[in-house]
This record gives sequence, C-alpha cells and structure tokens, in this order.
Amino acid sequence: MANNRTDFFVKLINDCKGKKGERSSRLIYNADIEHAKVAVEAILDVAVEDEKDVCIVTDSLRKDFYSNLALVSKVKQVLASQHKVGIIVLDSETDLTNNAFANVVKDNKYGSILRGDKKNSAPHFIVAGDRVFRLETDHNQTKATISFNNESMGSCLLAEFNRLKSIFEPNQAIKE
Repeated sequence: MANNRTDFFVKLINDCKGKKGERSSRLIYNADIEHAKVAVEAILDVAVEDEKDVCIVTDSLRKDFYSNLALVSKVKQVLASQHKVGIIVLDSETDLTNNAFANVVKDNKYGSILRGDKKNSAPHFIVAGDRVFRLETDHNQTKATISFNNESMGSCLLAEFNRLKSIFEPNQAIKE
C-alpha cells in the first residue's frame, strides 16, 4: 500500500507531466528509489505520448530497479511505437543475462545497448527526446532532478549520450 509521501510524489509527477503540449518545466527533486521508479515510468509514458526516442546512461542497469514490471511494460510500449531505446551501461562487467529490461531492449530492432568502460565516467540519466529527463545528482543516495519540459538540460543530456555513444560504438554493442 502506498504511503502519503509516495502518493504526493505520484501526484506531483503526474501534474508536471501533464498532457502533450502542456508539460511543466518545473524541476522536481527526488531521493528515493520508489520515487525514481515513478519518475522513469512517467518519462517512458511521455516518450510514447510524444513519440520520442529514449536514451539511458547507467552504471549497471540494476535489476532491482529496471526489472520492475511497470518499467519493463513501459519500455515495451516505447519500442512497439517504433521509437528507439538506447542504453549505455558504463560498467563493462555488468551481467545483463537475466535482466528483463535489458532483454526487451536488446531483442528489439529499435533497441540497443552499449557497454562502456571504467575510463569514461558519466552521470546517470534517462532522457526522452530533448526535453524530458531524470538526471541523478548523487547515485548512491538516488538523488535526482526531473523535468518534463526543459530543453536546455535535455539537449545537453542528449548530446552527452551521443558523445558517449560515439566513443563506445560499434565494438561494445550487446546482442547476446
């Protein structure tokens, strides 16, 4: 059962997510893994609604986070709408064999996963299009900033994803 704090956060996310063309530029802060799941699910919703590609940069694509059934279902929707989902996993030692989220992405022609390396660090984030994002400011404490309509930050994150992608492609693509 959800608590009042979670209910408040879900309402805040939904209010800021709004409808296509009416998304809020308000910055939302979170420091809770359950709130992070709510935020990522909402970002994937927006990707479907606004017909946007999704880019993710993470250390390990943590199973306890990304294999959440709601997130797996949402990423399937993004891919089914023929939009790309690109993931860069910075830790090259990460085992993605039994990761449901990773398997859905890598098994779809619109999905790709690249392995990074320890030499290239980067912030962890998800961005849909060039406006909607969740950027971790402290990975260990799950602290992050979220926005549903911030082109300046969204564009920077998209550029960072593309920079990392150019470093890691094509040798580290995962299609196990």
